[in-house]
Amino acid sequence: MKTLGKMLCEARTAQQMTQETLANHLNVARTTVSNWERDEAQPDFYMLRCISDLLQYNFFAVEDNSKANQEQKTRKMRLNMTENPLIEVISDENAGEL
Repeated sequence: MKTLGKMLCEARTAQQMTQETLANHLNVARTTVSNWERDEAQPDFYMLRCISDLLQYNFFAVEDNSKANQEQKTRKMRLNMTENPLIEVISDENAGEL
């Protein structure tokens, strides 16, 4: 399982941002960002929201992207599509009953 620090580091590097640049945007020391990424400290909720907006990364969504979970979601979606159609097709014979 990924830690918050690992997710933060991945999100920051995906935006091609250095720890120094992120720290400057957040008005914190570079060592603070480093401590977050090494899981030696954690940002508070407000700061995490700011980081999320800045890096365009949703730290609040818990997503299991394992292959088994994806297959299960696909099966459920297929079942929902076959068992609960969004649109009922009405034949010409039954149209007059509406």
